[in-house]
Amino acid sequence: WLSGISAGVNESLYKTSDGGQTWVADVYEIELNNRNTNVLFKAQPSTVFAAGGLDDVNGFILKSNDNGNLWQMVYQWTDNEVYSGTYISSNQIAVCGPNGFIQTSSDNGVSWSVPQIEDPQYTPILNEIIFIDEFIGYCVGGQVGEDSTSLILRTIDGGLNWSIVYNETSPCLNAVEKVTENILYAAGDYGIILKSEDGGLTWLKQDISVNPGQDIFAIDFFNEHIGGFSGRWGNVIIYYD
Repeated sequence: WLSGISAGVNESLYKTSDGGQTWVADVYEIELNNRNTNVLFKAQPSTVFAAGGLDDVNGFILKSNDNGNLWQMVYQWTDNEVYSGTYISSNQIAVCGPNGFIQTSSDNGVSWSVPQIEDPQYTPILNEIIFIDEFIGYCVGGQVGEDSTSLILRTIDGGLNWSIVYNETSPCLNAVEKVTENILYAAGDYGIILKSEDGGLTWLKQDISVNPGQDIFAIDFFNEHIGGFSGRWGNVIIYYD
């Protein structure tokens, strides 16, 4: 519980061994040509993945078998950047990104498959992907600009097929989080927050009086009683019942 890894723009990598009180700069020892790390996620007990890219292209995924001490390049995508990645189960992982990009792997990233995705009638940005068990997963994003949309995709077969469960004219979504078996939240630009109480089948916008209306990039719930949303300009919304 005392060791941790943080990564970000321009190949930056930091490690802590004291529960986050102090951080030390480190390197991947792999030439990334100034690419950004957009996501870190853990798989088996000592396996960690790092993924990213630059300017929506030159995507990559790295793997460490010793909790982030030594890294190896596993795969690269010339035409796509990885915005988010997640562990599913038994060497299965999934990634997503711009231009409607979702791919899944059943061998810890060595080879990749392109799933069937229901067409939202535009090319979406896909900002975060999660799985709540080995079969059911969610991917959120949409479209930014004057014709912005909120898009939520759902799979019930481990990522082989994705269907649309929400696709509305509203701000693009950046994050999704499971709270309980039935409750999920999604959030995004201009402070939009959606909630599902039926396991992700239907979603409703949440009118929260303390919401500053700034872009939300992350959601984290400890349980159904306490959690939070965080985003631009350091804004944090805490839920506590």
